[in-house]
This record gives sequence, structure tokens and C-alpha cells, in this order.
Amino acid sequence: MRGSHVSDELQLKRQASARKKRIRLIAMVLLVLVTLAYAAWSIFYVMTRESEHVRLSFLKEGPVDLYTDCSLVFLDEGILLNAPSGGLLVPLIADGERAGGGSVLALIVSPEHAREVDRLREARDAYEARLFILSGFADLTRYPSARSSSDSRLRESIREITGIDQDALGGSLIYGMEKIRHEFSQARSAAAGFAGQDEALARLWAEYEGVLEFLRADGQTRALVAPAAGEVCFSVSDLPTLEPTLVAMRQDPQAVAGELVEARNQPQSNRFRQVVSGQTVGSIRRFSGLSAACYLDNQTAEELSLSKGSQVDLIDRDTGFHLEACRVEQVEKLGPGRLYLLSCPGSACLPPSFAALEGCKLVASRVRGLRVPLTSLIDPDFNGQSANLMRVRGGLTEKVEVSIIAVDENYALVQSLESEERPIREADLYVVNPWSSQEGQLID
Repeated sequence: MRGSHVSDELQLKRQASARKKRIRLIAMVLLVLVTLAYAAWSIFYVMTRESEHVRLSFLKEGPVDLYTDCSLVFLDEGILLNAPSGGLLVPLIADGERAGGGSVLALIVSPEHAREVDRLREARDAYEARLFILSGFADLTRYPSARSSSDSRLRESIREITGIDQDALGGSLIYGMEKIRHEFSQARSAAAGFAGQDEALARLWAEYEGVLEFLRADGQTRALVAPAAGEVCFSVSDLPTLEPTLVAMRQDPQAVAGELVEARNQPQSNRFRQVVSGQTVGSIRRFSGLSAACYLDNQTAEELSLSKGSQVDLIDRDTGFHLEACRVEQVEKLGPGRLYLLSCPGSACLPPSFAALEGCKLVASRVRGLRVPLTSLIDPDFNGQSANLMRVRGGLTEKVEVSIIAVDENYALVQSLESEERPIREADLYVVNPWSSQEGQLID
């Protein structure tokens, strides 16, 4: 029995040893295969790279963005509108329309008149649709050129959504559709001056006015009055309010922005909805547009030369959201940095779907000069602001040292050193892909 037990142990050891040998053999085979594959790929890559044709281009002037990345916080500075009583909210003006202080913005009517409210809404929608068609807004066939500023903004919003970058399709599409909806509403309000006379239009307006007078005459109807002049929105924003947020940002601007990045802004319209007494149903802003705040360290602020009155563009690469010509309204020095309050063109009724952005591209200005792709620079030293460029002169390539004036994500502005006998200039030929050539190479 003991001999049999020893024999079994020896057999198990032999089997284990055989398995280890097989594993080592398989590992060696795999290593050889990987090495061969890598060698083949390397040879193919080198051969392909060496066979790349030399590509030439003329030096041309072009713009380069002076920008930085920052955390951006959107702010709400509207005066809240509260319902004077419970009932159905019937707006009398469009979202984004301006109203004078003391003017009636909406009626709060009894739910018993829900059928009349539906009739009023249908008559108004039909009237505005007819008005829009007659106005020729966004009608490129009849009117190739925009007929008004509202028509121009509507056409521009349509053009923007057709040019959305596929990499940012989701966010851009949502924002683009909201923008078209808003601009369409604004254009409908401005269409009356371009529609002319029309029998169907007059009939629809008479129907609307008749139902409106009936609702006004009801003893339970209450008026929502504007507390001040401004732009009206019948929705409540989830954006942080301006003053408390600025107070917090003065203490720790980066922490405030970080906390708000995940916060979503999803305002719901209260138009033609049931509301209760005292409910916040909208807001009114003294000035149109969006407000935002950002913080920059002193070195970046000095490099960008931002001051009160400066204009910047704000671009979010992930969603495609962008705001142009934002004005610096206020600058506060906070020790190692500066806090900027910005106002951007647009409508407060079209706020972003997020309370804050991280890594937002802030474009402070654009400078022009001789522009080349970053990939065309040889041995670039961006800290030392120097590089080499492969210029073609007299049919031969020559390496020229240049100074880097400015760079953005794709391009650099360059100029020759003062010691250069023959400075680079516009229309000079240079090698776009310098790795495909060498100095002194004859160019046919």
C-alpha cells in the first residue's frame, strides 16, 4: 500500500511538471508571435512614414485665439413673480418679451373656465401661425434676406443647428432646439409689423379678443402685474441666485464652482398651467441676457488683459454650448486671483441646462499673424517661445528658427528672429509635414 501511495505521488509530480513545461512553452510561443507582429507593424509603419509625400503650403496670415480654461458659474438675477391667487395661468405676453413696470403680464382665472382657456390658447396659436406665414419670416424662397432682427436671429439659430459637430451632438442638439423654439416665439411676436391685412387673421384675432374679454370680466380673475420693467419668463430657473453666489465665490470660488458642476437646470414652463396662490410662476429681469461668473489666477488674468468692458467668448467643447460677445461687467481682486462677472447676449428664458461648467474655454481675444499648424513646427519650445520651421527657398528646404508669438489648440503665430537675414513672410513656401523631408532636400 505504501509503495502504491509513493507511486501516485511521483505520478502527480510528473503531471504537474509537464503542465508547467506546457505553460512555459505556450508563453514562449505567444511572446514570439507578439514580437513578430510588433516587428512587422514597425516595418510597415516606417515604410509607410518614409513614403509619405512632402506637403507644401504658403505662409498665410490668420487668427489665433488667446484663451484659457476656467470654471464658469451661471447666475440668476431675476425678480420672482408670484401668483396672486390660485387658478389657471393665462399669459398675455410671450416668454422673452419685455414689459413695463405695472403692466399686466398674465391672468389667473378660475379652473371652471378651462374650456374657455383652451379656446383662447387655440385662437392665439392659430392667429400667430397665420401671422408668421404672412410675415415671410424664415421664408428663404420669398425673402432670401432677413426681414427684421427677430427674423435674422431665427434664421441664424436654424443655420447653427444644421452645423452641429457630431462629437457634441447630444448637448448641442438639445440647446439648439430650445434656441429655435425661443427665437420662433420671439419672431411670432414681431411678425405683426410685416404681415399686412388678411381676413382670416382679423377673424382669429376677434375670436381671441372675445374670449379674453369674457375671462377678464369674471369676478374671480386676478391679474399678475410686473413689479418692474424687464424681460419676462414664465418659468422658474434652478440656477443659483446672483448675490449669495458671488458672496460665496469671494470666499472660495473654485469650491463653489465644483459643487455646482453636477447641478442641473431644468426650468418648467407655467404657461396655461394650474398654479396655487403665492406660487413662484416666473421671473422678470431688468436686463436681457445671461449672467455668469468665473475666477482666474492673477498671472492668467494679466496675460489675457481682461478688464471691465472687455468682451469674451465662452465655449464648452463637450456640449457645443457657446456664448459670444460676453461683456465683463465687474472685476474683483481676490488675493491670488480675480473674480469676473459677465453678461452674455441672449435671453434669460433660454438658460443653459447646467448650473456650472468645468474646463470652459474662455476666449479673451484673437490676434493675427503668420499662422502655421502646430504639427508643422520642429522642436517647439512653448515655454521659451521658439521653434524651427522647414522653409523652401530656391527649391531647397532649409530649417529656419522662428519665435512663437501665440498658440491655440491647433495653430501658432510665428515670426523670424531679428538676426535672420531673410525673414519669413507671407506667401513663403514651407513644409507642412517636416518629418517627411530633411534640410537641403531638393523640392521639384
